[in-house]
Amino acid sequence: MPFGSDSLKSANLKYLTVEQALRDLAHFMMEVKRTKLYGIDDNPWIPVGGSYPGAMSAWFRYKYPHLSIGAISSSGVVNAIEDLKDFDEQIYLSAIKSGDFCVKAIQDIAAYV
Repeated sequence: MPFGSDSLKSANLKYLTVEQALRDLAHFMMEVKRTKLYGIDDNPWIPVGGSYPGAMSAWFRYKYPHLSIGAISSSGVVNAIEDLKDFDEQIYLSAIKSGDFCVKAIQDIAAYV
């Protein structure tokens, strides 16, 4: 929390970017290597993740190929789609198999949130 209790204020959320997260990981890796934290010095790095962290793993490898020997990206979403209705449609089709009450429960919770 770089700004303490003010970290989640709207004015400070502009710093929560993909680019900043990638730079943070690069900085962390270089500092671990520089300080030989836990005896780590020349060990190879492989970022790993699934879904959004999977995308981050792939982007990290692309942006900082000199810092990792590969990346494991499980279901990494690397092509952002602004208004993806396919996901909601699949949730509906799966929920309706359990009955109308299931669809209504999902709609009710979404309205509540």
